[in-house]
Amino acid sequence: MNNIKKLIQVSIVGIVFFSVIIYIGIFYMYENIKEDRAINKSSQKSARVIDTNYDMINEIKNILVVGIDDRGGDKITRADAIMIMSIDKNRDKLKFTSIMRDAYVKIPNHDYDKINHSYAFGGVELLRKTLENNYNIPIDNYVVIDFGGFKNIIDSIGGISIDVKEKEIKELNRCIYLEIDEDNELSTDEKKEVKEKIKLIESPGEQKLNGYQALAYSRIRKVGKGCYDRTQRQRYVVNTLIEELKDISLLKYPFIAKDFFQYIDADLKINDIVNVAYTVSKIPLDNMEQLYIPTDKLSYGTMYRNKGWVLLNDINKNSKVLNNFIVHNEKYCENEYERFNVKKSRYWPLKLKKKKTTDIIKQEDNSTFIDIRKEIEEIFEMN
Repeated sequence: MNNIKKLIQVSIVGIVFFSVIIYIGIFYMYENIKEDRAINKSSQKSARVIDTNYDMINEIKNILVVGIDDRGGDKITRADAIMIMSIDKNRDKLKFTSIMRDAYVKIPNHDYDKINHSYAFGGVELLRKTLENNYNIPIDNYVVIDFGGFKNIIDSIGGISIDVKEKEIKELNRCIYLEIDEDNELSTDEKKEVKEKIKLIESPGEQKLNGYQALAYSRIRKVGKGCYDRTQRQRYVVNTLIEELKDISLLKYPFIAKDFFQYIDADLKINDIVNVAYTVSKIPLDNMEQLYIPTDKLSYGTMYRNKGWVLLNDINKNSKVLNNFIVHNEKYCENEYERFNVKKSRYWPLKLKKKKTTDIIKQEDNSTFIDIRKEIEEIFEMN
């Protein structure tokens, strides 16, 4: 597993960009409200018009949000971030479920593999079908987002204020350069130029971070408790972005939208987005809950045969956890489940049994023996 090449994890990408969708929808609502007020000059009547023109989502709606790292020139793009955004107006809840990209699942017509590979095999529709088949959860709509847009969104609003800790500075600056190096849309000379102009973090404390810096901050993992602290930073970035979006004039949202819509593909029409925005605007911000699937207790991370690093998991139990969370509004309690025992699962043994070459073929000609041995090793994927 090459962690250093991974971009932002699921939560930040999905929540950040879908937050922008929501606020863009609110902008259109705002424009219609102004027209109603100009005609009727009555705030009460305007309120009635809002309720008439916009449809409240009265049932659970699941929207698949996919973040892809398409850096230009990539022939095959995998889903680096997978999240289900669930709007439950009946309970006034907004739920975000991160689907771990390394979850080992059955992909229709492609046998078992990492779930993010389903996007490479068949795009968002195959990813949707893979989720529905494995975890028994219906997906109503989807939004696919290019990670490159993250930096543009941050820059469009003038950056975000982050309280950088002393222990984070060195790793943050390393990740800033790393992000520039991995940007395939930049030539070698352009990367050098960006590095010369980019501002590195010199001291701790609250400060404005631009797109590159905010993205790098979200990637920090070699400080504190590794991935656990990294997800905490990502939630911090999300909360800060939402707060700063609230303070921005609604008139500026079309300019944000201009950048934003270059990086998404969705089966949601503008009216759908407005309805989502209207519904979400009625849900208290405190009523947001999060989960990730597969859970720690119901999965086992390991190098698996020729698949690299994967999360082997109990599909049935993780499906139950997910449906309880989204459909039945029950929070996951790990004490109710027995730990996933990989040795008793269908995945055991983790490695194919190594076979002695001499047991398969004996050749006195050493050169022939070596060639055949290479072929045999490839067949049995000996590591």
